[in-house]
Amino acid sequence: MKSAVLSRVFPGIFLLVTFHHQHSLPLFVAAILVHATGGDAGRQGPTGWNAPSISPPVTGQLQ
Repeated sequence: MKSAVLSRVFPGIFLLVTFHHQHSLPLFVAAILVHATGGDAGRQGPTGWNAPSISPPVTGQLQ
């Protein structure tokens, strides 16, 4: 239960930190690519990075 909450909150924190630090832009792009392609985070299912509210718009743009 706790891990599901963390996996849903962490991406938002990561995005905030990344946008705040401009020099982390390559890392942000890499994270988007991993997110869109399913990567390791994809195995977490609906509670992970590929949450339904986030995944469809991102994958739709890249495809």
